[in-house]
Amino acid sequence: MRVHVVGVQEDLQRIAWHYGVDAEAIWQLAENDALTKERKPNVLFPGDRVMIPEVAPRRFSLRPGGNNLFVAEVPSTRVTMRFGNPEPLAGVPFVVTGLPGPTQEGVTDGGGRIEVEVPLNAGRFEVAFPSASRRYVIAPGRLDPATTVNGLRARLQHLGYLGLEGDAERASLARAVEAFQARHQLSVTGQADNTTVKKIIEEYGS
Repeated sequence: MRVHVVGVQEDLQRIAWHYGVDAEAIWQLAENDALTKERKPNVLFPGDRVMIPEVAPRRFSLRPGGNNLFVAEVPSTRVTMRFGNPEPLAGVPFVVTGLPGPTQEGVTDGGGRIEVEVPLNAGRFEVAFPSASRRYVIAPGRLDPATTVNGLRARLQHLGYLGLEGDAERASLARAVEAFQARHQLSVTGQADNTTVKKIIEEYGS
């Protein structure tokens, strides 16, 4: 058994791929019970400690004096995203660029959601809605837990309740929390209490 300390922009899938271990096998370890009660597999926090089970190393035959070719496949994961501001961008054609392989295209569902196949080693990619004149740059694995200020701010930005840096009119985190609470018929306090955070996670999906 080894210990992995989570770094910036890491999630369970990337960690499992690094060690050559099944992600579910890591998450089901009794030694990770405390972590699984506090986190979700796709949202870990830098500094979290993850126990990794030992696996037997794979052995390969080599041909002395000749060329030996090895091919490694990069696994991918299906990512669901919702677009809106805050009303869902429903029934709108989209195009995904910046990922390996063919361009991914489709139409958002009634809730403004799309599904994209994303390699675990992907960096930033772009989702464009040409008919709506909108483009979004997506950075996989760069989301902190919702219980942190950065994680809360990012989710409210993505859900359309909070402006980006420099948007003075909508840059207040407290005002964004108030707007979210009002829309979902919660007590409007501007404070991210447990009920509000749970509802943000439900609306965001993680």
